[in-house]
Amino acid sequence: MNQSGDKINIREIARLAGVSTATVSRALRTPEKLQEETLQKVLKVIEETSYSPRTSSPYSNVICVIMDSPKNMFYCDILHYLTSFATEKNYFVAVFYTNGRQDLEQNLYQYCKSINCAGIILTSFSQLNSISSAIPTVLLDGPHAATGNFYRISSDNESAIRMLVDHMVRLNHQKIGFISAEKHCIAGKERREVFCNYMNSLGLDIPDEYIYMGDYSISSGLGAFDHFYALPNMPTAILSSNDEMAKGFIIRANVLGVRIPEDISICGIDAVDNDSFIPKITSIHQDTKAIAEEAFEYIFYHQEREFAGTKILPVSFSPGNTCYRI
Repeated sequence: MNQSGDKINIREIARLAGVSTATVSRALRTPEKLQEETLQKVLKVIEETSYSPRTSSPYSNVICVIMDSPKNMFYCDILHYLTSFATEKNYFVAVFYTNGRQDLEQNLYQYCKSINCAGIILTSFSQLNSISSAIPTVLLDGPHAATGNFYRISSDNESAIRMLVDHMVRLNHQKIGFISAEKHCIAGKERREVFCNYMNSLGLDIPDEYIYMGDYSISSGLGAFDHFYALPNMPTAILSSNDEMAKGFIIRANVLGVRIPEDISICGIDAVDNDSFIPKITSIHQDTKAIAEEAFEYIFYHQEREFAGTKILPVSFSPGNTCYRI
């Protein structure tokens, strides 16, 4: 055989040895668990092909996470659980922040690939146009415009929006506004499109001014309140694409003496565990623990298991104190 080690992967080793990829992985990680005959068969192919597994890298147990900002509670909660799962397997998590700079993100992505780390995790704030690497790469939270080879993990955005709209309608709201964030996060665009389509299917009107473009931050929630409160025919309820913007909306309302929810109702998406914001926001709970576990398992087991290109995780309604029946 004349394959060079940099052109052959674990699946090819498995094919040549007539075994599964899981067996090859065990031969590399836990050879004592294999029968001697099977182990020698795999090792013979590895030697003949000069295969060099990536585990030879000093960073082979490091998971690199590239994020926009440390201020996003949703991703910080995912990091909390990811670190816990990684520690159990003697892995480490390294976090890099881009502050919204596309050039910096590109440089960080190239760096993470160059050190041959265990895996790379990106968020839906990523501005990369191409995601292509032999290193297992995970994209969190929603669709993305990039092309390439990556595993997408997302919450069920369609169910999330439908549940919130249904909740508002049950409370007799028909004039419902929406705070989006699609200029900064493609998941925001998906949520806004679901909102508009579902509202239309219910026969509920959405004037152009009922859509406000935020950026997923508390500060843009402040701006959203000013926008909606200035309208001559303001909505009676607001659906925010995340809880952080809903918080900003509520803070601004309190400053101006507008009562939440008696004067205007608002709901969001995230319901992060242990969020102590008062009042408790009526929201959709995204299972950050399950997201983190799925991301880690893809990186840790990608050579042993078959993963679909996309994993959509279920969401659940999280009742709060920010919606009112009219």
